[in-house]
Amino acid sequence: MFEISLVPDIKAQAIKAQKLRNWILFICIIVSAVTIGVVAILFGIKGSQDIFMTLQTSKIKTMSDKLASFDNLGEFLTIQDELGNLSTIAENQQSASRTFEFLGAVMPQEPDTVTLSEMTLSLSSDNTTLSIEGQANAGQEPFIDYRVLESFKKSIAMATYDYGDYVDKNGNVIPAMCLTERDENGNALVENGSYYAIWQKGLKSCDPEHPNSGAVKVDDRNKDDDEKIYRTPQFDKWYKEKKMNLQGEISGVAHFESKCKTYSGIEVSNAIRWDTTNDSCLVAPEGLTVSESSNGRAQNEELVLRFVGDIVIEPEVFKTRNNFMVISGPAGQNVTDSYEQIESMFANRAKDCATGDAACLVNPEDSNESGDD
Repeated sequence: MFEISLVPDIKAQAIKAQKLRNWILFICIIVSAVTIGVVAILFGIKGSQDIFMTLQTSKIKTMSDKLASFDNLGEFLTIQDELGNLSTIAENQQSASRTFEFLGAVMPQEPDTVTLSEMTLSLSSDNTTLSIEGQANAGQEPFIDYRVLESFKKSIAMATYDYGDYVDKNGNVIPAMCLTERDENGNALVENGSYYAIWQKGLKSCDPEHPNSGAVKVDDRNKDDDEKIYRTPQFDKWYKEKKMNLQGEISGVAHFESKCKTYSGIEVSNAIRWDTTNDSCLVAPEGLTVSESSNGRAQNEELVLRFVGDIVIEPEVFKTRNNFMVISGPAGQNVTDSYEQIESMFANRAKDCATGDAACLVNPEDSNESGDD
């Protein structure tokens, strides 16, 4: 069976072109409609934004007028700015009183004495200098002896500091307000040669696990709830209880976590020899730089060696954020009785050698040679 198309070719092409034109026209109409809808939506959004911005501008103007009418605006902005800097202020806050702890730890023991007649402390965040003027007294012949001053200089260079946090048996930091390391007279708490702090558990937020922890005043708390926390580890006791290992790691007991000291143990002849190391926290590694020295006589007419010098101290020593700071001299001494030791650090300036005072006018270098030998 055969089909014969009687439509000319040119007519068929025209029909196809017409159909294509109709499709294109239809698509254009759809696109135009969508475009018009999108434009309408955008205009609506813009109109809403214009209205919103107008309202906000009016509100801002009203609030600005009210703010401008506030009489103490300048003071308020200053206070607001200072409040924003509280964290920075706290971070950089320094405690100048630690100067006396440092001096108490390095002053020589009798019969050698060093007393100060003048002291100036220049504090900064990155450079702290203590300038001192004083006199060194050997306490015995020869009184003018550079040995005392040299010993003082070496003690300063070897002095160390230590700070850190007290933590509970789980390693949680105990707030500083819950701890005390000194008695009512300012003396450090010591038991059998070991320094310790008292953890006042009964005070609010001092020990959430303690049944008596609450809003209790210091004087009203039950002191039986208090706990001693030793600053120096109880090495053998804690090792036997498996609360401390030979690497110095402590767990399961309230203790002091030092930022400077490290501990280690070695088995020697069926016993443990414990070592304490503090190489990184030196108070004044450069020691005392003496700029001037001369002979003189103290108020009791004893011969003394006067000196003037500077001590560059590590800034970390004075930063208040470094909690529970303790400064120790080369012999391990530190300020345990703040008032008595500080009082003995100072004396009136030694007098110049009087004319004709042969003993006082002796060449200091001669005394230095005999002292060093």
